[in-house]
Amino acid sequence: MQNSNLVSIVIPTYEMSGEGSFFLLHSLKKIVNQTYKNIEVIVTDHSKNKEVELVCKNFEKVLNIRYIKNDVDVGSSSSNINNGIKNSKGFIIKILMQDDFLYQKNCIEKTVSIFENDKTCYWLVAGCVFGGKNFIPNGKIYPSYTDDIVLGENKIGSPSVLTIKNENPLFFDNNLLWMMDCDYYKRLHDSFGEPKILLENHIYITQHINQLTNSLSIERKDYETKLICKKYKKC
Repeated sequence: MQNSNLVSIVIPTYEMSGEGSFFLLHSLKKIVNQTYKNIEVIVTDHSKNKEVELVCKNFEKVLNIRYIKNDVDVGSSSSNINNGIKNSKGFIIKILMQDDFLYQKNCIEKTVSIFENDKTCYWLVAGCVFGGKNFIPNGKIYPSYTDDIVLGENKIGSPSVLTIKNENPLFFDNNLLWMMDCDYYKRLHDSFGEPKILLENHIYITQHINQLTNSLSIERKDYETKLICKKYKKC
């Protein structure tokens, strides 16, 4: 049952070449320090070991955290996020990729305020900063939407900048890895109109060698590009 004041933060996880628990630990510490406290954290885990689960157990006394072992479609971040969405009880769902984190202490408080004051808002995207594993930003992105997003012109950014209303939520396409966010933003736009854009830097996006996009082959990217072109008849 949905809770009208609860915020669900969905974190899809996996080993990430041994760095998964390192990033998750940092992210959970940032959630603990949020000014808004009525939060549930849903960690849906594709890991083959228990490192992520142990990190979650260490936060059970300070966070409303649910660890869910997910053995379905292992390797698909789309499927893993979808599992978190399906298990969310909050009135809004904040997506947060494992290697990203909340950048400001009042991120969730401000996000809640927007959804509470604008009942027409279905999806919101916020600005972000990005940088390396030292967590020192070296750039920033302010999001904007264009229909060319399905051609790879992603001016919104990572799913970590996204929050959606938990009312018949859309799910990510399980067939996509590289273009999963572009496709999802397009479908959100087609179903619910323009996103609400928050021109503040709420998310830190970590750039590192073990992130998923760096492991995808040229052949995989070409395949997904053709799939998207066919789906939206954009090419």
